[in-house]
Amino acid sequence: MAAPCSGKTVFAREYSGHRGVEVLDFGLELQSGPGWHAWLRRIAGRAGIRIRPQTVLDGLDSAARLDAWYVLARRRLSEASGPLCLLGPAGVPDVESWSGVRFALVELPQEEHLERARQRHERWPWDKSSRPTVVRKHRAWAREYAESKAIPIYSSFLEALDASLIDDAARAKRA
Repeated sequence: MAAPCSGKTVFAREYSGHRGVEVLDFGLELQSGPGWHAWLRRIAGRAGIRIRPQTVLDGLDSAARLDAWYVLARRRLSEASGPLCLLGPAGVPDVESWSGVRFALVELPQEEHLERARQRHERWPWDKSSRPTVVRKHRAWAREYAESKAIPIYSSFLEALDASLIDDAARAKRA
């Protein structure tokens, strides 16, 4: 889990098969429509024209969208043929019901996070999630949420994924 502008998409692209684990930015996977739509959005964005991404969650309020995101994530995990790491937002409902699934929060150092947000805002000024106030608000909420659910917090995606894999190896040795 991570707040907006944390680098979920970049990490998923760079580490898509890290140590035998398929890594997905699940938010991108939920975007519907043909591949050309994403390219059109990028080109239009550089020209300052806003084309909103289309997802299967469009039309839902934020609470319903988060719940639906996790329903779809659970389905995707159940269909996976091997180890899978889904990157997405904080706020999993009922952590205890996710048997065999590990959750982690990635909270970048604040200055690095705000710099990533600034870069995104320069590319897509209409993206409200890249505003510093929004980033700070999401960071605070995600940290509070993770602490309330005893979810470990890491400073990078690689650290979180590797910690999960080390824990898996330790469990296998005990079995």
